[in-house]
Amino acid sequence: HYAPRGTVTLGEGAEEAVTAALRERCLEDRAAGKRSCVLCFTEHLEALAECSPHDIGSAQDEREVAHRLFEILRQLDQEGMETIYSEVLPPEGVGLAVMNRLGRAAAFRTIRV
Repeated sequence: HYAPRGTVTLGEGAEEAVTAALRERCLEDRAAGKRSCVLCFTEHLEALAECSPHDIGSAQDEREVAHRLFEILRQLDQEGMETIYSEVLPPEGVGLAVMNRLGRAAAFRTIRV
């Protein structure tokens, strides 16, 4: 599996609460001078616009997320991101494999809201 140099934290819980929590954490990190961003589903790009959102694909298309995710993580290393917050897929089907790998990249750091 691939783990970026930046610290990855996953957000789990109700969709709107996760979006708000990831936005808040990202903005706190930026205020503290860190390079921070959010990996989010296409559907949430607008809500997370001030957090350098990186589109991992539609929440409705697990295969697209699986295809894009690790390429984007490598890109974040090139961008020098220090903290990375990410939305998660339901742990079923392809989503289970994707989240297992992403969980390892995050060292299982999770915000549950």
